[in-house]
Amino acid sequence: MMQKQFVFYILLATLAQVSFAFSNSSTYEPAYKDWVLGMYEPQDFSAFKNVPQNLTYYEPGKLYMLHQDALHAFERMHFEAKKDNVTLILISALRNFPYQKRIWETKFQQLKNDDPLKTDELIDLEIMTYSAMPTTSRHHWGTDMDINSVEPEYFESGQGLIEYNWLKQNAKRFGFCQPYSPKNDGSRDRGYNLEQWHWSYMPISYQLLSYYRDNINYDDIQGFSGSQDAQKIHSIEDYVLSINIQCLNWKKSIESQ
Repeated sequence: MMQKQFVFYILLATLAQVSFAFSNSSTYEPAYKDWVLGMYEPQDFSAFKNVPQNLTYYEPGKLYMLHQDALHAFERMHFEAKKDNVTLILISALRNFPYQKRIWETKFQQLKNDDPLKTDELIDLEIMTYSAMPTTSRHHWGTDMDINSVEPEYFESGQGLIEYNWLKQNAKRFGFCQPYSPKNDGSRDRGYNLEQWHWSYMPISYQLLSYYRDNINYDDIQGFSGSQDAQKIHSIEDYVLSINIQCLNWKKSIESQ
């Protein structure tokens, strides 16, 4: 009971923090719209902090940042997992629009070169098996992270399966949820394929998703190859908003405890 009350109070404190995250006029902070679309420089956002190198698969020059609350929660989860001989390491974390655009354009051009007759719409859909369009990625938010591997096969057996089972059993205690659960299992039926590695810090991402749903439209999704087909393939409805029902109902489940 005490643990449930503690989680609830953490939730209330975090929601209050986020509500007033932009009150410091002496430091540039992105507006919510720029935040969810990735239109900012991470170093200019005081709430984004560098992830300690020992918690990442360090690559020189690669950006590893998270919202400070998500980072602190991941540090606690990493520490507790160690007690069960499970090591949780970040593969990827925050990505602003230019970062996500580089990933997208590389994949887009490769697929276009492989088959010049393939339409932009089909290329978009192929990329979006796992990767998000710029302006639609949860990684823009600084709340979402990829853990240990981005290869589905890694989590199907051995140590990877042990790690995934640990996360499924314990991540909620630290405020995390798996947005891209298996499709057609009752939790969601559209969008990206299963991503065992992708976990989201819900006390903040829950609010940002609500903001995205109410304020972002297809006029905001532009500036990269294939963006003209975003509405045709329902990239907001079928990808941004189509997440694990447990994540969608996260706030309600916490408040009911």
